[in-house]
Amino acid sequence: MSNNIETEQHGQDITWVTVRSQRDNLLAASDLKVLRALEASQAVPTELATYRQALRDLPERFASPQEVTWPILAE
Repeated sequence: MSNNIETEQHGQDITWVTVRSQRDNLLAASDLKVLRALEASQAVPTELATYRQALRDLPERFASPQEVTWPILAE
């Protein structure tokens, strides 16, 4: 998955709403991988679980939305 998340939207500074929206999109994009593992009665890969937790923790880890460093999920 790419780490190319735009930090500005139409010339406006990024906001927490934008960060959460992008975070939610990345979580949704990884949902299928989680579902496939669970349907196969396999554990969710540690790397995937760590990536998803890092996404969920974004708002708490940074003081401002401009400081957000997006986690990367290796393919």
